[in-house]
Amino acid sequence: IIASHVVEHVPCLVSFLRLCQDLLSDRGRLFLLVPDKRFCFDVFRPLSSIGLVLDAWFEKRTRPAPYQLFDQISYSGTCLGAPNWSVDTPRSFAANGDCVAALETYKAAKADEDYRDVHCWTFVPSSFRLMILELRTLGLISLEETAFSDTKGCEFYVVLSKSATKAPNTRKTELLSAQLEEVGCYGRGAAAGSVGFRGWIKAMAKAY
Repeated sequence: IIASHVVEHVPCLVSFLRLCQDLLSDRGRLFLLVPDKRFCFDVFRPLSSIGLVLDAWFEKRTRPAPYQLFDQISYSGTCLGAPNWSVDTPRSFAANGDCVAALETYKAAKADEDYRDVHCWTFVPSSFRLMILELRTLGLISLEETAFSDTKGCEFYVVLSKSATKAPNTRKTELLSAQLEEVGCYGRGAAAGSVGFRGWIKAMAKAY
């Protein structure tokens, strides 16, 4: 199964992953291409947490939540006027969100049952890899990571396959530490074009 820029749109991530694992053979693979929030219009949005993903699962959510619509509209950003960019793109951010329009959409979503497409979830590579690990540790999915490729352009790649056993959660600290590094600087470590945590704060302040 190949899903390119799909997982960030699904209202319930657990339901989507469970559907894919049900469709896979024992030797099947799920290939995911996922946008890195650092390099697309989600740049100003917070990372999605496992708690929010669990909320969607236990609510059996079939539409994006009103708060997700609000966040995307209110915190939408660009870099050099573009909605997505790469690791080496010079940093020149602009916050294009409209909180008034976001609130109107939020209210409409609360009042009707229309489906409004949105990025429900936002990830950096380590946060997504940790999400998969913890969902498997919790017994909610039986998929595990079998291959990973770091961000190129504005997306990273993860390959998942079935596993009969729960994952020991021994990589949690490693992945959380990597996540801190990823959200603390734009780029890989001290790669060209990265601005560091203080530079990131300054960029956000300037954009607003």
